Amino acid sequence: MNVIRAISNVIYLAGDDGYLYRGDPRFGLQAIELPTNTTVWDILKHGNYTFVFGEEGTIYRSNFGDDWIIKRQGDPGQQFHHAKIDGNNRIWALGSNVGPYVSADEGESWILYDQFGGTSVTGFYSIEFFPNARRGYIATGVQAFRTYDNGNLWNGPIAIEATPNDILFFGADEMMMGCSNGTILRSYNFGGSWERANIPALVSERINRIIEVPNDGYVAISGFYNPDDERHGRIWQSFDKQNWFLIADVDHEIRDIAVEPTQGIFVCGTDGFFGKLAH
Repeated sequence: MNVIRAISNVIYLAGDDGYLYRGDPRFGLQAIELPTNTTVWDILKHGNYTFVFGEEGTIYRSNFGDDWIIKRQGDPGQQFHHAKIDGNNRIWALGSNVGPYVSADEGESWILYDQFGGTSVTGFYSIEFFPNARRGYIATGVQAFRTYDNGNLWNGPIAIEATPNDILFFGADEMMMGCSNGTILRSYNFGGSWERANIPALVSERINRIIEVPNDGYVAISGFYNPDDERHGRIWQSFDKQNWFLIADVDHEIRDIAVEPTQGIFVCGTDGFFGKLAH
């Protein structure tokens, strides 16, 4: 499984088998077949619609979650890694080869945003917008761009040390970034400069996601290959955003994590792995 989301107290889960799984884990998840057998990388709720983002540049949309309509398709080799909503209520979908694509009409149409041409951008990996603000941050392999007007104009590039897999904002200027080299970076000036947090990194480990857990600090998930080339995953926790300690180790790469307010923390990963953190 690649992605898990908690939307309106319902768990959504998807991976490589062309199905979306939805429901309350205590009573079982409903398997919903998508229109095409595609690998899914992100799920997003926007207004009355739920969106699924996958391979081959595919975007599905549903208003109730049962019947899915293809709203975009046709980019061989393209993967939509992340999707976010800006302060103008537009949806940004990040592509692995080109992009991002932007929709201002609830996913009815998508336009390629090509302002980044000429800056050696070959794919986008993470995007985030400050809550209730006009600022945002978008990251590629080893560089990033900032916006002060909800993405109408992006400034950069800014050099970063590794491919970012996830970005998390705090307050007015503070950010954290989980990277492909196993580091967690912190910034106090809206991503203008970065410093490393204290987390023991392993060879080939990568931080896939960072989330804030209400009233219980912050949790990061990672995946790595051990010396026998087997996938493993770890879950880290921090209460000060600087010092991280290990709280779980599993025999699957952990791809994503979600907090459901009434049930707790859920994780998913390779080989169909889906579990709840005993925390």
